[in-house]
Amino acid sequence: MPTNGQLLMTIDVQQLLMTIDVRLLMTINGLTRSTPWLQPVMSSYATVSGIVVFAELMFAGWWIGRKKRTRGPSLPHSGRRSACS
Repeated sequence: MPTNGQLLMTIDVQQLLMTIDVRLLMTINGLTRSTPWLQPVMSSYATVSGIVVFAELMFAGWWIGRKKRTRGPSLPHSGRRSACS
């Protein structure tokens, strides 16, 4: 069971975090109120465009990785010669 000092410290920390959360919320709300033209753009990005951009980035990563692939096994070279070569 927490003592009075621990309980007060917990309440202070919770109030501090709540103050930070409220400040962050007010900052974000202020940004959204000052940029009403951005709402349709972000709504579009959140619904369809974001998925399309993610798919394009995945495709680009696959394409770049495919071009860099070398032939043969991808094991590290040990530096020793084998008997076959």
